Amino acid sequence: MSIYETYSKRQARLNDDQVDVYQYKHLPDKLKNQIIHIWNDVIGNYLYISDETVSAYYGHIHKILCREMGAFVLPHNDYNTRGRPSLEVIGFFSGSRKLNENLDVVELIFKIINTEGFFKKGEAEKATNELNIRFKESAVGYQFLNNEIIRIDSEIIHSEAVVPALRLLNQKEYANAESEFLKAHEAYRKGENGTAILECNKAFESVMKVIIHKQGWLYDSSENATDSSERKAKTKASASGLIKVCFENQLFPDYLQSQLTSLRTLLESSIPTIRNKNDSHGAGLQTADIPASLASFTLHMTASTVLFLIECETRL
Repeated sequence: MSIYETYSKRQARLNDDQVDVYQYKHLPDKLKNQIIHIWNDVIGNYLYISDETVSAYYGHIHKILCREMGAFVLPHNDYNTRGRPSLEVIGFFSGSRKLNENLDVVELIFKIINTEGFFKKGEAEKATNELNIRFKESAVGYQFLNNEIIRIDSEIIHSEAVVPALRLLNQKEYANAESEFLKAHEAYRKGENGTAILECNKAFESVMKVIIHKQGWLYDSSENATDSSERKAKTKASASGLIKVCFENQLFPDYLQSQLTSLRTLLESSIPTIRNKNDSHGAGLQTADIPASLASFTLHMTASTVLFLIECETRL
């Protein structure tokens, strides 16, 4: 279904009256209804309870939601919807005012829509694109990317750093880094700021490990290393050690040579230092003294750094 620029949208744009600050507290009813329209286009109208295909898809969704919630029936429903999965799922989604419950349903259904073999690729991409446009139109700060709902704070940073970084990470060799970066976004969305920072550091280190492994670079992983096999870039290296290997092997462009000292200081004192200073190692991960603004900064810094590292490696 096409996205139309209605009169009210056009007037808002012309009057510079469009909202440019995202909110994260709830999904407006209008947005929920628009999302349901998308599901109707792809899955089939949820009201067609006699349609076996529609019932099968919503039955699958209903089963997963109930199991994960530890329930047998979904809240916000009555005897009129019991035993009718499509009506129960939509009733739950429409009736719940809890943001995380709403996003759980959205993420689950769009994951299924994007699962290979369930729906045609073109239909899935079109549905996902419309979802993200509807989020943006409603000034709700979330997007569905790489099969996950992630929170966005700045449209510019999101489009120029986060999205390109996720595209580059969506490669087989970067699977671990991608998973860690998405876990960071999930933790941030849930307010688990310490975990978000910890996962950012993991993703940062994982990207460097992949690059070092692909290039076959060596480093002294142990003072007692006796041969090259013991000195291969493997898993137990600090961020500073990995950064050192990247610099020694001229990962970065020649025109940055005069700025290498500053660049190295920036890399070593950004993501790893934030993690260390805030004790994001295990205990106290969810301490209230780690502000959301710091987690947001770390996420965006990680995205920009990952993008920079991978693009530098492609030029070698």
